[in-house]
Amino acid sequence: MNRDADTAHNLLERKNKLMADLMTYYRDLINTGTEPIPANASNSSAAINSLAMENAMLGFITATEDLLSLTRKLRELWIIGSLTKPGAGDEEAREGIKQNAEGVFSGVNSLKNEQRQAQIGAGDGQSPMSYQRGGLEGHPGRAQVPGPQ
Repeated sequence: MNRDADTAHNLLERKNKLMADLMTYYRDLINTGTEPIPANASNSSAAINSLAMENAMLGFITATEDLLSLTRKLRELWIIGSLTKPGAGDEEAREGIKQNAEGVFSGVNSLKNEQRQAQIGAGDGQSPMSYQRGGLEGHPGRAQVPGPQ
């Protein structure tokens, strides 16, 4: 998709073209529908008139759908914002993900430590268990502990 297609000028041009198409199809539909029927009309002229009305109506419906599509596009741009170029903001996104992951890992570590402490302290104080604090396996930036082979 062309990134310049979302500029306000191009969107206004697209809206103007769609409105002109819509009005043209409406005019054709009204003109075809109100055209007087000649006294010596044949079945072929009725078929041609019917086909012209059908084409005008299909064009009118298509132009309306395109205009609705444009309004959806405008709402998207209004809510989400315009598209950025490929690669723009990737580093900030990675940093944000890394910070979020570190926060989650520290929260999980603290819950794990509380559970261990509760299990060790659950006895009468004479537990033969020893407690060694360690990080959660798989934390980014820490060495991976190999599992059983």
